[in-house]
Amino acid sequence: MDKAIMDKNSKLFEELVPSMGAADTTAGELLRAVNRIVYRFWNDGDMVCVDYGNETCNPAARYILSVIDEDSDVYRVTEKIWVAQGMPDEEYEKALEELLKVTLDYIENHPGMKSEKNGDSYEKYVEEEDHWWDRDYWREEEEEESWEPFAVYDPEPRW
Repeated sequence: MDKAIMDKNSKLFEELVPSMGAADTTAGELLRAVNRIVYRFWNDGDMVCVDYGNETCNPAARYILSVIDEDSDVYRVTEKIWVAQGMPDEEYEKALEELLKVTLDYIENHPGMKSEKNGDSYEKYVEEEDHWWDRDYWREEEEEESWEPFAVYDPEPRW
């Protein structure tokens, strides 16, 4: 990822995002949500709408889509990674870099977001479909139960 983007992100993240919990401002929570998606990919390979990424990334992506104008680049890129489930890692990584860049630009171009009170947390945007472990493709087919008698212990073997 581009060093200038990472430096800008680090500076803004330190300014707007608390060390724990939801941010006090909309800009801070937006940045927190974007960084969650980026972090989950770089550290664990999680992707929006793919396997465990359903649980770890989808709520953050849903939050972004709920607070951003539909005609913005942030919305467009978030939607792109949402619908392109399972895109190649290289393409996904480029999309994440673009998402981070356009988010930083969006916050810069909407300075009121830095003081706009945030009454929400991206963590509240979990939906039933995000529970990846509860999906049918994770369940193994039930095998027919077979019964075999246990070996009988004979304290006095006859050999």
